[in-house]
Order: sequence, then structure tokens, then C-alpha cells
Amino acid sequence: ITILAHQGHSVRATSANAGVHYSIINRICYQHHWSLQKPAGSHFLHCFPTNAPCILEPISTVRAENDVEVQSGIHPIISKPI
Repeated sequence: ITILAHQGHSVRATSANAGVHYSIINRICYQHHWSLQKPAGSHFLHCFPTNAPCILEPISTVRAENDVEVQSGIHPIISKPI
């Protein structure tokens, strides 16, 4: 799954897995490169390939294949199969 959003913007994410809960995850897109991090400098979660584009597509909720549900009512994001 490819997850895209505004460059330099972040969205909230909560784990859809009942066994694991990340209350807020900062997801930032910069220079075609994604990073998932827990707040307050917590451990690094995931980094998307640098060739993943940052585009403007309005979608409020997507579910990534790692069962992390991303929600944002302000910064558009999109998820689609690759």
C-alpha cells in the first residue's frame, strides 16, 4: 500500500490492532519520503520508499496493510495498492 499526503504535513494515526495501540503517530512527508514516528521522539516505526510521491488527494481515512488506521480531516491523504 502506498500512502501519500502533503509534503511537510503530518496526520494522526491510531493502531487498528487491538493488541497494539499508538494513540498518536506523526506521519510526515518530506522530499518524497515518508516517516512514521510516535510522539515525543519515540522509536521509529516505518519509513516509506523515497520514490513515493506526495500528492493532494482528499481522503479522510485509510487503512494501511500494517493495520494502522490513518485519519485526518485537515491534511488530505490517499492510500492505494501498488
